[in-house]
Amino acid sequence: MKQVFFAAILGLALFGLIIPDADAGKRHKHRMCNSYDTPPGDDQGDDPGGVMCDISDDIIITGIVPCECELTIDFDNTLGTNVFASELNHTDLGLGSVSAYCNTVDGFKVTMSSANGGMARNGGGAPSLPYTLNVGSYVFDPAVAFEETIDQVNATDFENAALELNVDASDALEGTYSDTVTIEVAGVI
Repeated sequence: MKQVFFAAILGLALFGLIIPDADAGKRHKHRMCNSYDTPPGDDQGDDPGGVMCDISDDIIITGIVPCECELTIDFDNTLGTNVFASELNHTDLGLGSVSAYCNTVDGFKVTMSSANGGMARNGGGAPSLPYTLNVGSYVFDPAVAFEETIDQVNATDFENAALELNVDASDALEGTYSDTVTIEVAGVI
């Protein structure tokens, strides 16, 4: 028992008492400063005393704003369920509006794609019915891939942009024609 106690005392003597540092991770700056009643070289004594050294440090404040994009589609579901209810030929038939925006400096990219490449008959059967979809000042043709980069300056191009359908089904065979258009918005970083 005496040997264990002696070994513990010897260990403390050699390595010292280990106590965790409560100030770990903190930055410290220290400089010795002297204050004088009379600045050196001033023999008149009428100037106030001064500090002969100074110290400063910086506080660095940072924050990261993440890329955020918004996409809102206001679609007239009553009209969109049967665009041929009133007539078979439409030019600029209003379907609703779309708004898109990203908070990226270089703007955002808008892509549109069609599930069928046109309005497919009876869930995918041939023939399909060609159409175009105006989205504000842009024209989407489902047979062609659409990708447009919108500069931040022109971001209002996709702010409440009108969705207008152009389609002519006057010579089409009977059936249900449909397509799904997917709109994707991505920030340009």
